[in-house]
Amino acid sequence: MGKVVEKVKLTSLLEPEKSVEVEAVIDTGATMVVLPRDIVEKLGLRKMREVKVRYANNKVETKPIYGVVNIELKKGVSA
Repeated sequence: MGKVVEKVKLTSLLEPEKSVEVEAVIDTGATMVVLPRDIVEKLGLRKMREVKVRYANNKVETKPIYGVVNIELKKGVSA
């Protein structure tokens, strides 16, 4: 199976007038979403907390968690 990329609309739940449409890689097994900082800022997302993450090279860093965002798939999903 290849990489699945679809157009999505991201909307801030705290400020619904703020939204952006972007091409996104779809990972059906993901439990969180990773967004570039410029999109986080455009949506006015707020820092909720910080978590420690471990990278494939075993490096550990503390990263912020922002929220809350609604994700709307803009195109039909094909199997």
